[in-house]
Amino acid sequence: MVLVLLSGAVLAWCGRADDTGEVRIGMLDDVFTRDGRVPVGTDVVFRNLGRTVHNAVTVDGSWSTADTYGADVMPVGASTTVTVDDPGVYRFYCTLHGTRDGDGMYATLVVGDVAYTGDPETEPQQVVGTASAVTRRVPEPHDTIQDADDAADPGDLVLVGPGVYQEEVWSTRRRWCCAGPTATR
Repeated sequence: MVLVLLSGAVLAWCGRADDTGEVRIGMLDDVFTRDGRVPVGTDVVFRNLGRTVHNAVTVDGSWSTADTYGADVMPVGASTTVTVDDPGVYRFYCTLHGTRDGDGMYATLVVGDVAYTGDPETEPQQVVGTASAVTRRVPEPHDTIQDADDAADPGDLVLVGPGVYQEEVWSTRRRWCCAGPTATR
């Protein structure tokens, strides 16, 4: 029950705020809770919801959470706001849990009305406009979460059944969003 309430609280925090015009990006252990497109001048609030320190640094060095937080890393529970006033495609990563090449804790923020295709050859994470409506189920017919991820196309739903899955899942050019027992990418 506590896990369900915690999942709901994390997802509620990670959505777009209705009245403030800000976008919230949570930092969980090894993943940012969202990526996507925002208007120029939007306040992007990063909050460390994980169990360890994190940060967010753009690949091109144009901004980082350290610019506003004043430290290289954000402690658990800390938050900071970054306002991006220049249109562009900003790839960012946690220097502790990701790489500037798009491995690990990495996401893309598109600011303003700029061209962005999410091409898997040029973008580490693919943005999907419309979900494919294909559901990949674990543990049947896929034995593991990794098997379901490997079989899935961008926009598929990976539905993980109850149980304990002792595996490390590596997903390239895919975006995950978790809510309780389900995971979409």
